[in-house]
Amino acid sequence: MSNITSGNQFDQKKAVDMIEIMEVLASQMDFDVHQTFPELKDMRNQASDGLPWGNWSALLRRDLHEDFFSLLYGIMEMKGMLFEASQLPEICKPVADCAAVCQYCNWILARCGRGLHDPEAADHSGMGDKFNHLCAIDYFPDFEDLKARSTNGCEFCRFLRNALLSPGAIDYEYCNYRDVTDLSTEPFFVWIQWRWKQPSESQEDASNTLCCLTLKLWSSTVLFGQDRWDFCIESENATLSSKLSLYRPPQLDALSPPNIAFIQKQLGVPRRDVHTRSISDTFLPRRLVDLGIFGGSLPRLVDSSNRGHACKYATLSYCWGPQTEAKQQLKLTHETRERFYHEIPLQTMTPVLHDTVAVCRALGIRYIWIDALCILQGDKTDWEEQSSHMHMIFQHSYVTICTPASSSCMQGFLHRTSENCRPSIRIPYVDEISNEVFGVYTLRPTLGTGQNRLSRHHPFVFPMLTAEQRDMSISTWASRGWVFQERFLSSTKIVFGATMLHIRQDGVVMSENGELTSPEPHLGTVEELSKLQTMDSLSTQGRYMPDYWYDIIEQYSSTRWTERLDLLPALSGIAALFQQAMQDQYLVGLWQKDLYCGLLWHTGTTKARSPKSLGELLVILNGDELQIGPSWSWVSRPDFMEFDISTRVNRTCRVRSHLRPEFTLLSSTISVDGVNPLGRVQKASLKICGFLVRLRAGCSPISVDRASKWMCKTSKGHTLFIDPDWRPRRMKSNGENVHKGDDDKLQLLIISSCCSDSPIPISEHSAHHPSMDETEDYATRVIYKPHYRRSFFEDKERTLEAMTDCSLCSEQGRRRDIWGLLIYPAGPEMTFYRVGVFICRAEFGGSQLFKEAERQVLELY
Repeated sequence: MSNITSGNQFDQKKAVDMIEIMEVLASQMDFDVHQTFPELKDMRNQASDGLPWGNWSALLRRDLHEDFFSLLYGIMEMKGMLFEASQLPEICKPVADCAAVCQYCNWILARCGRGLHDPEAADHSGMGDKFNHLCAIDYFPDFEDLKARSTNGCEFCRFLRNALLSPGAIDYEYCNYRDVTDLSTEPFFVWIQWRWKQPSESQEDASNTLCCLTLKLWSSTVLFGQDRWDFCIESENATLSSKLSLYRPPQLDALSPPNIAFIQKQLGVPRRDVHTRSISDTFLPRRLVDLGIFGGSLPRLVDSSNRGHACKYATLSYCWGPQTEAKQQLKLTHETRERFYHEIPLQTMTPVLHDTVAVCRALGIRYIWIDALCILQGDKTDWEEQSSHMHMIFQHSYVTICTPASSSCMQGFLHRTSENCRPSIRIPYVDEISNEVFGVYTLRPTLGTGQNRLSRHHPFVFPMLTAEQRDMSISTWASRGWVFQERFLSSTKIVFGATMLHIRQDGVVMSENGELTSPEPHLGTVEELSKLQTMDSLSTQGRYMPDYWYDIIEQYSSTRWTERLDLLPALSGIAALFQQAMQDQYLVGLWQKDLYCGLLWHTGTTKARSPKSLGELLVILNGDELQIGPSWSWVSRPDFMEFDISTRVNRTCRVRSHLRPEFTLLSSTISVDGVNPLGRVQKASLKICGFLVRLRAGCSPISVDRASKWMCKTSKGHTLFIDPDWRPRRMKSNGENVHKGDDDKLQLLIISSCCSDSPIPISEHSAHHPSMDETEDYATRVIYKPHYRRSFFEDKERTLEAMTDCSLCSEQGRRRDIWGLLIYPAGPEMTFYRVGVFICRAEFGGSQLFKEAERQVLELY
């Protein structure tokens, strides 16, 4: 570099190569510093084991500041010297209608295609992200360096700075700078990353797609907490799109001619025809809206009983919205029924209905089912009858029109705002070798959790969403309870998102911009689970079906409700499908043959909506008003649910395969409220014969985590882990007992057990029992997360039938890991409410806890 600074001749290519090598080295050190410097790995481990953050951060800055920071500053200085020695203009603008950029930004933009076609340049997630470029070294909060360069004429620097300064852009909840008094004195390193996606398995001849430009911040004071902002890279230029494999930008008009042609083409792709399923070819919903043969016809309501044959119809999935807007929805009532059978004037329709009619007519679909117009509102019998047929209505639909772009009936879904669809900046692509301008691409901010807000990703979260996932992540529609079932049951969906539309068929998604997403190798989301929507598909899963059900419930429990009493009716369609395939009795969200696993649900880690005390929980359970469900069913709790003892999809788990029930179900009583046998319940109970032990008032509880889970030691020295259904106070430092008053009535009911392959102590005295003084981290690792940790195995010995050949299972008297319910008297003798769950591992007592217990008959309400 001495030749550059002295003005002598220099080898420009070597200088460029050297800067690029230094930039690659710095980017690897920057974002994975504890792996780049092995000696720092132990320091990081020490930090997690108790070394104060301030010491860890200070050590890191002390050891790295001199060399590492010098490298970063040196890269920017060498770039500046290279640009000056090469006599390059400060601002370049190769294309008139594109952004003017400084040489620092031009360095980055000229390298957008690097590694695109390198098969080794993508990570395990299928995203290529090996190439990072240092754009600026700046300071919070004004980012003066970017400001100066933008003032000098660089539109790309202005673009980046505006992103950093946008409201709520930087979330400092993730930033750890406790040992820094003035954040404005700490340098922020602004990195730009080009990212691409590998083609799916079904795209055999496709190449990697350049899909995203990511803006990242790094600072020594924001360790492992840097934010990322994603910008979609798109182009309408065919030559450039072919060279870089770019996606197309979305249309401003959702029903533009190209989009209509796109929908019609995708709907014409051969698919699993709904009419080949177990539902009769002559099935139709009781009522449909007839839009007429011609566009000028007035819609009207028709009874399917008056038709002699089946017809193609669409269904609508949408949000009614808050009550103030839902009241304005056009509805079928006893008063409007006669008029609707004659005509339904378009001018009386709400915006979401008006847009739906426009979509159907554009696609040539004459009939549509809409709940507000096809279910008699205010008529309980008609509502219950139609809700019980929901699985047939959506399964047999030709296509479901989904409306994530709309949050209520008063908001249409076809109008796209310019902020959602229009690009923010136009960039020319100049070939590095020939300096030829191949075309122009655009950068469009992706939306985050708030409307018109940039999408940010914590570095440990999956880094890049698909176009459909981005639209779902900002949608109110996707979080609604009734929508969950509609998404699950529909085989073909047209999804109108805020930025673009998507067609989903049999798990495959084709987006308006050309992005194709194939089914994942595992089932996890509601969309992937919906591939099991037919009885034939479910029946092939055999004994795994309950575990698919638990995956569904975990997602379903996180949805939002205007009326929680709808929770069971809105699930009844999926439940009917499973019941037909499993041939099992449905028990208010659980299955009779799998109760020894299903009863062991627990509320999520936050318990945000759980009662604050046992007393508050009992008030709810003793309430006279109609309950959503019994205490032993997950439907009775408003929080997110988890089922830890589950094989998880397409895997087998040692716990699950060696699990056996430790109780006998004598009978079940379910009184439904209405005509839907899988809908609302008035009363439900289970009569059980099992083993009970009392949880003593002086059982020495230890609060172990922020989710209000306890580690408890019994009077005989057994250690168990309890997850209550309420949020108790955390332990005081003096060890004050959390059980007070009537809490000594709590009892434990064993539900299931599993053989343990951990060393079992010969006697109680030789067993190690965690002490009161041991840390929360220890309690969590040893008690709550057993060594098998929901581990999945594929070998023969770990199958669901493995227990019959297991020597540990057949060994009489051997201690077993146990799971069960925490219960509380419900009033009448031997009647109880479920108020929590527990686990006790064999090496800490396990089944020994119930050694002296006798079988008793009890009833759970």
